[in-house]
Amino acid sequence: SYEAMARLYDLGVEPGKVLKAIKTLIWTSITVAEGQAMDLELASISDVSEEKYIEMIYKKTSALFMASAYIGGILGGAPEEDLEKLWKCFKSTGIAFQIRDDLIGLLGDPSITGKPVLNDLREGKKTIMVIYALSKLSKDEKEYLLRVLGNRNASREDLERAKDLIVNVGGVKYAEELIKRYVDDALKNLEMLREAEKRPISWIKDLILRLAWRER
Repeated sequence: SYEAMARLYDLGVEPGKVLKAIKTLIWTSITVAEGQAMDLELASISDVSEEKYIEMIYKKTSALFMASAYIGGILGGAPEEDLEKLWKCFKSTGIAFQIRDDLIGLLGDPSITGKPVLNDLREGKKTIMVIYALSKLSKDEKEYLLRVLGNRNASREDLERAKDLIVNVGGVKYAEELIKRYVDDALKNLEMLREAEKRPISWIKDLILRLAWRER
């Protein structure tokens, strides 16, 4: 990535734009590393807030979306106000993408996704569905879910029961509502960008919707 940025000089891109793009890439590398560390840390904590989860996926996932759009905007000569809209748009897109990814990890069809289902439960990941369920389950159900989470020796039956607890208490429904909320925010910023640019950008809207509601 850094080599590609350095080559931009040879392609005649203005030094100021190249420097700004490189600074964004450095920020992204640091932020994603922080997000990955948070993901591991939260797996060992039983009481995780929704705010912490959102902060973690913002750093782990959204940062990549934001930087990609932002750097593209920089190199394309977008004005600062449009760069800010792109930044906000793809921050929300990245959050929606990661929540959807977590949903696929809980409910997805392995023949479609190519990934083992329920693996996030076995690894103890504190997804938004788990966080929501822990806040709503009865004391006994909560204790059961916590025993299964992160238990490498949990049986398939244990994992399925844990999944059912999460689904039945409304964890999946809540996650889908959050996805819609962040998609709506992304599209709002995209619409502001369209009005500023006076040109159709429907392909970006289609991309956002595909990323947020994909099956794999």
